[in-house]
Formats: sequence, structure tokens, C-alpha cells
Amino acid sequence: MPTDPIIIALTSLIIGLVIGILIGRTFSNATKQRQTLTEELRKKDNELKTYQHKVTEHFITTSELVNNLTHSYKEVHQHLADSAMTLTNPEISNKLLEAGSGNLGTAHTTSNTTIDSSKPPKDYTPDINGILDESYGLEKDKTLATPKSAEDADGNEEDPTTKVV
Repeated sequence: MPTDPIIIALTSLIIGLVIGILIGRTFSNATKQRQTLTEELRKKDNELKTYQHKVTEHFITTSELVNNLTHSYKEVHQHLADSAMTLTNPEISNKLLEAGSGNLGTAHTTSNTTIDSSKPPKDYTPDINGILDESYGLEKDKTLATPKSAEDADGNEEDPTTKVV
């Protein structure tokens, strides 16, 4: 062992610094803050996972309920169609069957609606170029074409805010 007092002092100083640094890190505010933030992060992560699980369960349940609703609708429609076949005339039965297939009225509407493409739309002028003119169909205001009154000719100006152009 060294007996020189300088070496003993330096060794004690180094050991003291190492112990001080370790104690300082253990009890420092930064370490406590880091631990607190780590705990909060873990807590929020668990809350997010729980929320995501609940959302997934919600959509699974909603999907099952919609499937049940669709199945019930098909059963009701089938019951109505079966009853219509036995209780009503064939025309009503055919309409119910068309409604179940989603084709109700499509054949009827397509045959009645024909578009005449040779006529221009009604918002165009009958001019040759067919462009809608802002002044088409409007009569000219006759009051604007009248000469100025005698007062205006004398130099008295009329209030411009009362004129409507």
C-alpha cells in the first residue's frame, strides 16, 4: 500500500468524486423526471391499446348486426313474396320479386325517357351561335335614354347615389 500522503489524498479524491457522481445521478431531478415520463408513456400506451381494442370490437359487433339486419330483411322479403304469390295476382307478385332483385321500375323508366340530342338546351338564345347573352329577353330601360332635366342643364348636379344604372 502506498504510504505517500499525496497519493492517498488523490485516491480519496477520485473515490469521492465517483461516489458523488453516482449519488447525484440517483437523487437528481432529471432522473426522477425521466422515470415519471417513462411511467406516463407506458400508461398512455396501455390506454391507446385498450382504445384500439374497443374500436375493433365495436366494428366487429356493428358488422355482425348489419349482417343480421340484412338476413332479417331477406327473410321478410321472402315471406312477402311467398305470401304475394298465394294471396295476390301475378302482377303484384312480379313487382315484389323485381323489388327484391333491385330492378324495380328500371325497365319502365328507360323505355319512356328518350333524349332528343338535336335540340339545344333551353338556356341558350335562338341565335345561330347559341351563346347565352346577358341582355337576351330584357327590355331596354326607357328612362335612361331621356335627356337631362332643366336643373341639370343649369349646372346643378343631381345626386349620383339616386341614379340606378
